[in-house]
Amino acid sequence: MKRLVRGSFLFLFLFLCSMQTAAAASIRIFLDDKAVSFAEAPFIENDRVLVPMRGILESLGYSVAWQEESKTVLAEKDEIQISLHPDEKTAIVNGKAVSIDAPAKIRNGRTFVPLRSSLPKQCYSLLLDTGNVVILKRGETGYYKTDIPHTSKEEARAIVEEYNRKLGVTRAQEEAVKGGSMFGFDKPIADPANYDAQGQPLKRREKDRGDAR
Repeated sequence: MKRLVRGSFLFLFLFLCSMQTAAAASIRIFLDDKAVSFAEAPFIENDRVLVPMRGILESLGYSVAWQEESKTVLAEKDEIQISLHPDEKTAIVNGKAVSIDAPAKIRNGRTFVPLRSSLPKQCYSLLLDTGNVVILKRGETGYYKTDIPHTSKEEARAIVEEYNRKLGVTRAQEEAVKGGSMFGFDKPIADPANYDAQGQPLKRREKDRGDAR
């Protein structure tokens, strides 16, 4: 089973990657449609993909160093400076604390950081009760009303899909922003990776009980 999602480091907001999983143990990361190779393979933990920080940042032109005394990963490029302590959910970007999606991890002597699916800055959607077209914004609860005319929910749905298509927003991203606007953007419901191409929630696979599949 293959799954393709667009993702980004939550604490960087600087780049998009894509992740392709052919199986639970096989994860490939792409940057600008080119595969990124790592000395240590990415892995999944608590439904989050973690990738080697050094490998992904060096592929983006950052210099990366490990400060043994303070147990800190340091990365720098141009005017951007990043520091990160393993097992913490906060990174320091240009002196400001920024929350990340999951704690960084040390594995086999390397620091791994979480990858999370990207959300658009805003998108169009429908109110379930009225069918009115509204605007949703990333990181904000609630919605913004519009005066876009329509004669039926079906027409309104078509309008939303056309507007989102022009913005480059997928149905999965729309549903994730909608979930985040209602329940919080730190919840799994706000992650497009948890939806299929039609915007339907993906069913969680049962944990492997030892049987080969």
